[in-house]
Amino acid sequence: MVSTRQSVHWAVSALVMISLVLSAFVMVNPTPVKAQAGETQWELVLVTSVPVGEVSALGGAEAARASLEGELTEALGEAASFAVEPTGQSAEAANFQVLVRGTGGLEQLQQVVFQNLSGLFPFAGAAMDVEIAAAMPAEAVMTVRLDGNMTTGYGWQLDDPDGRFEVVEHMVAQKGKALGAPSVDTLQIKALQGGDAKLRLTYRRAWQAEEARYTVRLSTAEMPAEFSLVQPYVEDLSLPQAPTVAALGEGETPMVGALPASYDARAEAWPEPAVRDQENCGSCWAFGTVGAAEFNFAKSYNNSRDLSEQFLISCNKDKYGCTGGFTASKYYYDTKAKNQLMPGPVLESDMPYMDGNTGSSKRTNVPCTREIQQGPLVEWNYLVSGWDYGAPSVDAIKAAIYKYGAVTAGVCVDPGWYSYTGGVYSVDAGISYCSGAANHQIVLVGWNDATSSWILRNSWGPTWGEGGYMRIRYGYDLVGQGASYAAFSEPVEAMTNDTMATAYYPPDQGGQIDYTWTGTTAGATVSADDPILSTKLGQGYNTVWYTVTPWVNGVLKVDTIGSDYDTVLAIYKEMPDGTLKRMGLHDNVSSKKTYSKMSRSVKALTTYWIEVASKYEGGGNLYTRVNFKPKAPPHNNRGAARKIPADVTSYTEFWDISKATTSREDFYQWYYNGWWTTYPHHTVWYKFKPDVSGTATITNNSTYPWQITMFYYASGVTSGRQVMPGFPRVVEPGETVQVVPESDPETGKTWPGGLTGGRTYWIGFGSQTYGGPYLMMWNLTYTR
Repeated sequence: MVSTRQSVHWAVSALVMISLVLSAFVMVNPTPVKAQAGETQWELVLVTSVPVGEVSALGGAEAARASLEGELTEALGEAASFAVEPTGQSAEAANFQVLVRGTGGLEQLQQVVFQNLSGLFPFAGAAMDVEIAAAMPAEAVMTVRLDGNMTTGYGWQLDDPDGRFEVVEHMVAQKGKALGAPSVDTLQIKALQGGDAKLRLTYRRAWQAEEARYTVRLSTAEMPAEFSLVQPYVEDLSLPQAPTVAALGEGETPMVGALPASYDARAEAWPEPAVRDQENCGSCWAFGTVGAAEFNFAKSYNNSRDLSEQFLISCNKDKYGCTGGFTASKYYYDTKAKNQLMPGPVLESDMPYMDGNTGSSKRTNVPCTREIQQGPLVEWNYLVSGWDYGAPSVDAIKAAIYKYGAVTAGVCVDPGWYSYTGGVYSVDAGISYCSGAANHQIVLVGWNDATSSWILRNSWGPTWGEGGYMRIRYGYDLVGQGASYAAFSEPVEAMTNDTMATAYYPPDQGGQIDYTWTGTTAGATVSADDPILSTKLGQGYNTVWYTVTPWVNGVLKVDTIGSDYDTVLAIYKEMPDGTLKRMGLHDNVSSKKTYSKMSRSVKALTTYWIEVASKYEGGGNLYTRVNFKPKAPPHNNRGAARKIPADVTSYTEFWDISKATTSREDFYQWYYNGWWTTYPHHTVWYKFKPDVSGTATITNNSTYPWQITMFYYASGVTSGRQVMPGFPRVVEPGETVQVVPESDPETGKTWPGGLTGGRTYWIGFGSQTYGGPYLMMWNLTYTR
């Protein structure tokens, strides 16, 4: 169960929250438990904060405490006892310390940590301490196994200022193939002195001062030979579909001859995207994906966009999260994420990063309700094919960085990264430490041939390394594996639909319409005769126009999703005298969603005008989508046949028959004297009762062949149903057929080339093929 507290209290940026919390209260330090002979006791000391907004909504700090106690009661049940103590309140949050205790030994502790409390307080989801108090003989060796995630910059270390222990061996192994997957630290620790002792291990970033927010204390009479706090099961993510080599791939580096000996994208005139911090979440894959896109956007548009990593974590459909993932570029390019209306990035302001304080995939349940995209990318290409963990050549990576601003790639994080503060990193542990497979995703933004090194942007915050960056030798630590780059379109062309006279229109308005225009409205103006949108908005700014004349009735939908400025949308109906009647006006979907969207029912052969204005002067990059869905034909069966006027001389119809079906009766009506045509699809029906006798011709104005049947019912005739001569029949596109009855079975008279006045004729149309084309156009001419 994801509680209200869970979904809200991590909303504050983790770095800010930690600093505020630590400065706002003094840690309650309960007296450590001490085990008796043969007894094992344990306790957890957990620090948490509830944002002031939630505190207020709950009714105050005491109510927030009661809410937290309720969640713990539900989570723990009878598994362990607990107490909640307030530790102060800052301007941002109310702070609490939770003490959980048990006497059921290590097995009980593991159950509480990984089952009962994993949703509220994930293990290795924050700075941690593990303390084991027991008697330990000199020279005895203990094996400690602890969950962690080395790709976050956090690692387990022995904290032993008195020199009583020695780490004999320390190994770290990832739990899966995903970039950012959790890891397990295995430490062999030897006691240098005998007697009662307290072994303390800390989970920290070496360059960052933090107090523990999660402490495990175990007290036992004798030091166990093994101590393990490892999640028993973590799902290993499947490798994504193997990419193909991009046009600028291995061996295809047309710009190599022009490449400089050194290059740094940060020195370009366009804005440099800021260094980010993934914190305790294995989300490097999201930061790598976002980083490459942000650099290319800055290069393409000379503008900055802060894109959301949380969107990729929460809204992907591949189970990627804080337990790892892979480059998620498809959600920027050709695949809709959860609740998206179209592929494309989401802004950080709409889905701010929330997962770093937890490191748990359970915290990826942030609602995917955001629909603001920065427009889909033109392409995302890989420089190496397949998932064999190979890396492209140095020249191929250079060329991609130079042309597209940056590449995202894999690398092997080894322990030396934790203490890196500057210089060219020259440790190559990719094979020995990572077994040849990258475990972390980063962004490469430049190079220097003089030192044979890349400029690497990490996602461990600006206080790590050289302002968040590292220089690393070409090929060391597997750097460059799976390299890929983003490509937004070239600078957007100016829209030329500045007036109604130059309005854009869909190229085909005969049936269903789904068309998108993109461009910049920065140069668009406001014409003197542009309508007044409202008293407050006036005529708006930077207006552009579109027009649609549907051939059939249906529903018109228009939106500006993907635009990077505040749009206002209006739809007008053109009246017979040429004036415009406004059908609707729409500004923002919400205070945070500045795009517009509207839906209206429209009539056939009527012209509609669409105006998009900027709410504020300046305009920007506009995405306008026009979608039209024709109304399903109501005359889908003979009982609902559409009536042709009795005095008609020429009758024309347009219908989209995509939603028309074929009934059992239709199947029967196409049968005559034991002969079948091909089974008809998407059938529609008409009835015609001419007022006088005359000659009828039917013309197929569609682009596909039909089947037509035509008959009437005659009294006094055995069968009753009389099929007109030559029917059923196939009518090819552009073909005209004349209806010629041989004789009248009632009177015996012959009407050459004519129909009988006052008699009802039934006409059925069916498509030769199922699934389209769907636009049906036909004409009946009747000559008296």
